[in-house]
This record gives sequence, structure tokens and C-alpha cells, in this order.
Amino acid sequence: MKTTNTFSVQFIIRTKKNDLTKGLIYARISVNGKRIEISLKRIIDPLTWHGAGECVKGTSIDVGQINKLIEETRYKIRECYQELRMHNKLTTAEA
Repeated sequence: MKTTNTFSVQFIIRTKKNDLTKGLIYARISVNGKRIEISLKRIIDPLTWHGAGECVKGTSIDVGQINKLIEETRYKIRECYQELRMHNKLTTAEA
């Protein structure tokens, strides 16, 4: 019997209902339909978020640092997933 895992990493922002001018960036990890969200603890203006590209729009140094953090986080999450698969460990979003 062959089993396959589905795996994805997405970056999203969440705003508070009472303050739509600030959004927190989250990494959403999905494995086999189960998902977990991890905050990157970075606050941005939601109008600068590029949803399709999963990055912040702009040219400032802060924007560059946040986009670099997003890419580094994406890389680390994928690396952890590959390591779990390589060692035949249980692969879950929490792991």
C-alpha cells in the first residue's frame, strides 16, 4: 500500500477586527489536510501585503528584511519536513 503525504507552506496575514491597519504575518503549514499556523511576530500594513506572491510590497530596508525572513522560514519548514520524511518519522503539521 502506497501512502502519500500532502504538504504545503503558505504565508498569510491576520488583522484584528478592531484595528485593520496592522496585520500579523503567519506561516500556515498543512500536512494531509491538517494545518497549523505559526506567527512570525512581524506587523505590517495589510495594504502592502501581496497575497499571490506571499510577500510584502515595497523597497524599504524593513520590507527587504521581512521578505527575507519569510523565505528563510519557508526554507526551514521545508527542510524539517524533508528530514522527517528521510528518517521515516510521523509527518504532521505539528511535527
